[in-house]
Amino acid sequence: MTYSTLSDDDKLLQIAEAAIGREREAWHYELNATNYASMLADLPELEWPPELAHLRGMTRDQIMPHITDDQVDLVSDLCLADWLRVSLRAERFEARKVNRVRDCLLSRLPVHRRDELIARAKAAMERRDEQARLGMTVTLQLPDDFREPMRLEHADVRPS
Repeated sequence: MTYSTLSDDDKLLQIAEAAIGREREAWHYELNATNYASMLADLPELEWPPELAHLRGMTRDQIMPHITDDQVDLVSDLCLADWLRVSLRAERFEARKVNRVRDCLLSRLPVHRRDELIARAKAAMERRDEQARLGMTVTLQLPDDFREPMRLEHADVRPS
């Protein structure tokens, strides 16, 4: 496909931004996995007792009618441990996938320009984040042949 409004530089900056986004996503998976592992380590070593084993895999609302008040903490810990084990594996699964996407994106950037493109993309992303934080977005889109003088009045704009 031919893209008439995107320069090669625009495309490379978009690839760099996408790579940064995937790296942030991978970091979040890593952070989640670290937190889940820590939470799992803090739980006591427990096995599902035979009299409660039939509850394994049920939702909280399905479990509640089948347990006593004295069993709530134990069953909560057992369910949490099961969930954490599955979630740890899921985070590893997703991180592996997103790291491959990031690596593929980075490979599309010219090696001799990679650092420059990443720095420019980060700066652009930070500017957009700051504008969003301040509630400031100004976009002027004029036709290429627009030649009439324009006057922009100063406005006293304050962040809300």
